[in-house]
Parts: sequence; structure tokens; C-alpha cells
Amino acid sequence: MRAIKDLPDIDPTAQKEPIAFDFFPYLPSGVFLQGTPVVTIAAISGIDATPSARAIGVPTLGTVMPPDGAGVANTAVIQMVGTCVSGVTYLLLATCDRTDGGVASLWTHMKCVAPS
Repeated sequence: MRAIKDLPDIDPTAQKEPIAFDFFPYLPSGVFLQGTPVVTIAAISGIDATPSARAIGVPTLGTVMPPDGAGVANTAVIQMVGTCVSGVTYLLLATCDRTDGGVASLWTHMKCVAPS
């Protein structure tokens, strides 16, 4: 399981953001993601009784376009998140089957901060 760069802070009042887990740098050549991706969200600091409710909709397979990604189809998991609880830091874990039979996983942190 690999960590990716922590995400920028998110505003709890109205902000909703698509989070992209770009697996391309970690996949062997010619290997892609397949099947149904899963994104798990947990509160690691602060209190949120229902952290999984921060996921809006279901995660999908997609592409992270340059300059942030390689632009290769089916190498990213994308999940919309929002309605977070102020003062909570979340752990987001994305997993997905790979075309070579392996399972890919990446994780990151997202902190929810109210504007001041």
C-alpha cells in the first residue's frame, strides 16, 4: 500500500471535490485497473460518527490528465467527496483489481477546515 501526497484542506460548509487516485506511476507496464473500485474513508483525527458518508456517489475508474497525471485511461480511481466535519482529518484508501490479477491500493489524508 502506497501513500500519495496529502490533499489540500477542504471547506466543510459547501465544498465538494473529485479526488483522483492516480495509480499509473505504480502499475507495471501494460497493466491497468479493472472491475469495481472501492474507496474507504475513516476519521483519523477529530470526531465524525459517519466518515463513509463523506463519499458522494460511487468511485469510478478514470484518467488523470496532464500535468497532474499521465493521461492513460483506466489507471485512476476517482471519488467525489464533501460535506465533511470541521476539525476532522480523514484517511482515504482506494483499492482496485488490476488486469494482471493483482490488487492496487493507494491512500492519502484530507483535513476539513472551516474558513476563518
